Amino acid sequence: MKVLFVGNSHTFFNDMPYMLRLLGAARGIEIDVVQNTSGGRGLDWQANQFDVRFNILYGGYDFIVLQHIAHPFPGKENLIESAEKLIPYLDRSGSVPVLYMPWSEKNNPEGQAIIVEAHEALAKKYPALRMAPIGLVWDKVRNEHPEIELYYRDGEHAAPIGSYLIACTLLRTLTGVSVKGLPSHLEMGKPTFAGLKLDKVLEQDFACATDYQLNEAACAVVQDAVETILK
Repeated sequence: MKVLFVGNSHTFFNDMPYMLRLLGAARGIEIDVVQNTSGGRGLDWQANQFDVRFNILYGGYDFIVLQHIAHPFPGKENLIESAEKLIPYLDRSGSVPVLYMPWSEKNNPEGQAIIVEAHEALAKKYPALRMAPIGLVWDKVRNEHPEIELYYRDGEHAAPIGSYLIACTLLRTLTGVSVKGLPSHLEMGKPTFAGLKLDKVLEQDFACATDYQLNEAACAVVQDAVETILK
C-alpha cells in the first residue's frame, strides 16, 4: 500500500506517517509513506506547488491523505475552497482521497464542533472523500481520559501518544483492520522534523534515535476509542 500525506506539522509531527508504517507492519501490512508537508501551510498553498500536483497525479498512490490548517482553524468556507483547488488533480489521480479531520487547541475544546461540522460538510459535498475522524477520536479520549496528555507542550501539536492516536485512526480508516492490541513500543529512528523551530518550542536534541516507549494502558484507551468511533 502506498500513501501520500499532503498537509503540515499536524501531519509530520513526531514523524507520524512512519508510525503508521510501523503499526501497519505489526498487522502484516506493508505501507509505503510519502510526504508533501510544510509547517503552517494549508491545502490552498499545497495546490499551488508543482511537486505536490506532480506527486498526486503521477505518484501511483493508493491513498492521498489531505490535512488543512488546524490552529487556528480558518472555518468551513476556507476549508472547502482550499480543498477544491486540489480536487481536479485528485479526480485524475486514481487514488482514494482521505480527509484528515484534526483536533482543536487544548485551550479551545469548543472549537472541535466547528472543525467536525466543516469537515463533514466537505465530505458531503465530495462523496469520494473518505473521512479519517481523528478529531472525533481525539475529543473522545481527552474528555473521557484527561489523564492522558495528547498534546505537545504548546497545546496545539500532538505529543507522541497523540501521534499514535492519529496513526491508529488512519490505519483503521485505510485498511479496516482492528487496532486493538497494537504495540506501544515504536522504534522510530532519527526524527526528520528536527530544526523546524515551530513557534520556537522544538528544543529537543535530535542527534540520537527516537524510541517511543508509550504507556501501554494509554495506548489501549486510544485503540478502544478508535474502534468505537470507527465501528
